[in-house]
Amino acid sequence: MPYPRSENKTHNLILETIELEEQAGKLLLKIDENKKKIQKFFDENGIKEMEVPISQTSKKETKVVCRKAERVTVKYDVDKLKEKLDDELFIEVTKRSYIIKDINAMIKLMKDSGVRAKDFKALIEAKITPDTQAIKRLYDAGELNMKMLKGTYQATISKSIKITEETGDKD
Repeated sequence: MPYPRSENKTHNLILETIELEEQAGKLLLKIDENKKKIQKFFDENGIKEMEVPISQTSKKETKVVCRKAERVTVKYDVDKLKEKLDDELFIEVTKRSYIIKDINAMIKLMKDSGVRAKDFKALIEAKITPDTQAIKRLYDAGELNMKMLKGTYQATISKSIKITEETGDKD
C-alpha cells in the first residue's frame, strides 16, 4: 500500500524505497515458494533437470534450464571419533590448536631447567576439531570405513533449485 506523498522529495524517496523493499521481500517469498513446488515435483518424478525453450531464431536458441542440486554436509563429533578410533587414527583425523591458560606460569616453568611434560600440559588446553579432508583421504585409501565411523557424524542434505537462462547456437 503506497504511503502518502508530500512536497518534500527526500521524504517521498524514502517512502518509495520502503515500498520497494516490501515488494522485494514479497517477491523473494514467492520465489522460495515456487522453488519448493518445483523441488517437490522434481523429487516426486525423479527429475534432475528440465529445459524450457523461451525463444528461437534461425541461428540461436534461448532456453531456461532448471537444475536440482543436493549438497551433503557432514559434521563429525570429536568425542565419538575418540571413542571409536584408535589413538593413531584419531590424531590423524583431528586438528589441534592450543591455548595457553597462564603465560606467566609457563614462562617461569620454561626458565627452570627441569620442566616436566606433566607440568607443561597442565598449563595448556587443546582445542581438537575434526579434519574432514584427512577423514576423506583415509576413507578413500581404505584405512577408515563406515563401520569405524558409524555414530561419529551427522549428515544433512540440503536441496536447492537453480534456474538459469542459456543461449546457444542452433545445430
